[in-house]
Amino acid sequence: MYGTPGACYIDLPHNLLYAKVPEDSVHYLPRVELIPALQVPNNLLNATLNLLKSAKSPLVIVGKGIAYGGASNEMQRFVETTGIPFLATPMGKGVISDYHELAAARARSHVLQNADVIFLCGARLNWILHFGLAPRFRADVKIIQLDMDPLEMNTNV
Repeated sequence: MYGTPGACYIDLPHNLLYAKVPEDSVHYLPRVELIPALQVPNNLLNATLNLLKSAKSPLVIVGKGIAYGGASNEMQRFVETTGIPFLATPMGKGVISDYHELAAARARSHVLQNADVIFLCGARLNWILHFGLAPRFRADVKIIQLDMDPLEMNTNV
């Protein structure tokens, strides 16, 4: 109901599943508010753009958050405009075609180990991405995080 959607498992005991209760005893929780829109200060936005421009081996990592945010077209346009290669996480596959000329999946280990700046878009640096740590990543890699869920910000390396 809040944050990035995902699978969950709910285990209910048999007696609860088939119990009958008076309808007037049921209390509904209030609707959860939508996630507030994030506002990036101009100085941070400019510093981010300058970091990307100065990168010698940048990489975009595309995650499921881009699809959930409805930003697939914008992500593809960004990749094509900048010419930065991209790597999709398993849940980010399909945001941009695996057959796109800037897809780096076939060189995954190489691009992860050599990227000096990573633009992490709607993804987490979890076990799938080796937590963003060396030796899979450069020890001095700089990571720019973009996510629609404010709870995800600064939870990575």
